[in-house]
Order: sequence, then C-alpha cells, then structure tokens
Amino acid sequence: MKPKGSLLLKVTGIIMVVLGAFSLIVSVIAMPLLAGIENDPATVEALAEFGIKMSDMMDLMIQSIITSVVMVLCGVLALLGSKREDRFFLAIIAMSLSLIEFGVFVALAIAGAPGYDLGSDLIYAVTAVVSSLIFPVMLTLGVILNYVSFKEWKKQRQQFGEV
Repeated sequence: MKPKGSLLLKVTGIIMVVLGAFSLIVSVIAMPLLAGIENDPATVEALAEFGIKMSDMMDLMIQSIITSVVMVLCGVLALLGSKREDRFFLAIIAMSLSLIEFGVFVALAIAGAPGYDLGSDLIYAVTAVVSSLIFPVMLTLGVILNYVSFKEWKKQRQQFGEV
C-alpha cells in the first residue's frame, strides 16, 4: 500500500530536480558571460544608467546558484523520502529546506535587497511570492498526507498485533 502523499512528493521532487538542474546549468554558463560584461566599460555604464550595479549582478548570480543547488537537494530528498516510513524524515528535511528558502526570499524582499525589490510592480510582487511558495506548499501537503497514512498504518498494525 502506498502512502497518500507519495505521488505528490514524487512529482514535486522530479519537477524540483529538473528545474533546479536547468537553473544551475544556466547560472553556471552565465557566470563567465557576466564576468565578460564586467570588463566592458560601455556596458557597465549603460547598466548603471538603469541603476544596475555589477556587484549586485554577481551577488544575484551566486544566490541563483545556491538556490538551484538547494532546489535539487530538496527534490532528491523528497524523492527518497516519498514512499518508505523509515525514510520519511528525508521528506521532512526537504519540506523544511524549501520553507527556509521561501523565508529567506521574503526576508530579502522585505529588506529591499537588490533584485528582490517587490515594491515597484504589484503584479510582479504577487507572481514572485506565489511562484516561490508553490514548491514549499506542495512538499508540505505531501508530507502531511504521508504522515497521516503512516499513522493509520501504525494504528492498524497495533490493532492486529503486528508491532
């Protein structure tokens, strides 16, 4: 018998691994390109006219790499902890990491960190918050459903004297 949240955790885990790996590859490829832009004074001046600093761009690139790695890690942990009761703690760790990542995103947005300024455009702000909340919510639902299933199974095993 499969736990109720197993499929949700598997699907979420696979999506997180694929998107995180894609984001990581793009970020790693973009890093040398960004370094090349930094050496071009005309481009740096053009970006400065829009209020974009190269140091902020490098910081965002590093944050993107870290976020991608965390996303891949959460996806792998969700996959590993999706089915078996003895590995359930891995799904809880994945859920916790994704909630912490969302909390960091919100904290940076509230602080007005470069690249996280949500105050200029309401539609962007709502979209950014909702899209950042999708994976933590899906992981949390999967963990809760699995937890309920495992509790029911444990109760049934105790009832029939298997424990």
